Amino acid sequence: MKLKMTGHNTTKTSYVTAEELKKVSNGVSTKGYFDSDIDRNDSDDPIVLTIKNTIYINDKLTGQEKKDVEAHERQHFGDFKKLAEKMKTDIERALRNGKDPQIADRVDWLIYDRCQTSAAFHRKTAGYSVEICFAPTSDRPK
Repeated sequence: MKLKMTGHNTTKTSYVTAEELKKVSNGVSTKGYFDSDIDRNDSDDPIVLTIKNTIYINDKLTGQEKKDVEAHERQHFGDFKKLAEKMKTDIERALRNGKDPQIADRVDWLIYDRCQTSAAFHRKTAGYSVEICFAPTSDRPK
């Protein structure tokens, strides 16, 4: 089996209203938010993982505040990209070794790790975190 994973290393930026930001962030932010949609099909060969990353920025922000929010959200994307690259490498290794790639479990752990990384970043930069991260019920794939 082979893996075809796309989108994990790119993002687009959308400038939206504060109301739209509230919607996409589930009420967490009105300034900026990083989001990833992950679709998978692991029943065929190749296994297909398609990731769509989007940075949302409030379209009313200007000047330094806008630059700061953009930089903050790019940091979240950079953190996610590293985690996704590691997941890709781990899946490819499992496939090479003839093991079950455990795609669903790996995606669940990617989402959890992204939440944990985001929470750590917010504690470091803001002194607090709004994230509540729930660990997957599965064991972490090896």
